[in-house]
Amino acid sequence: MKDLFFSLTFENQKELWSSKLNQILKTKISEQQKTLLNQLKKEIGNTEKFADLYGINIQKLAINLAENTSKTDFIAMFTNLRDYHPSNEDPKAICNDCISSLESDWKFSEEILSLDGRLTASCNCKWTCGLCFCTMDVVTTSNCTKTSLGCGFLLLQSCEKRDDLK
Repeated sequence: MKDLFFSLTFENQKELWSSKLNQILKTKISEQQKTLLNQLKKEIGNTEKFADLYGINIQKLAINLAENTSKTDFIAMFTNLRDYHPSNEDPKAICNDCISSLESDWKFSEEILSLDGRLTASCNCKWTCGLCFCTMDVVTTSNCTKTSLGCGFLLLQSCEKRDDLK
């Protein structure tokens, strides 16, 4: 599924994320989350090229959302394109590891941007790859494999050093 997403034009990718964010906005989330999501939609809509997604405003919005969303919900909202279904997890059970990764390694990723037909779907990480968001029992917890398909928030980060996020 992710290889199909990354084979789309950037405009079509933006449309998919916009659709996903609209779906999240229709669920039972806090007013603060709605405000942040609407700001994120606007920022994504204003991007002209993939590299623009690495702007400081999107990073700050991602961190704000992670600080105000439970770990389970943050992962379900932003690491895949499936419909989001709210959990019953305490909103204060935030993903500190997600916040840390957004603060420490938010950068323009040459690995992700060099999509030249060598796409691999071998990422076996936890929160970052999205395709296995379920009980996470089916995903390895060690030896995370890098991928050119992107992982993490809006699939914008690499999978490197992500296997410890449970």
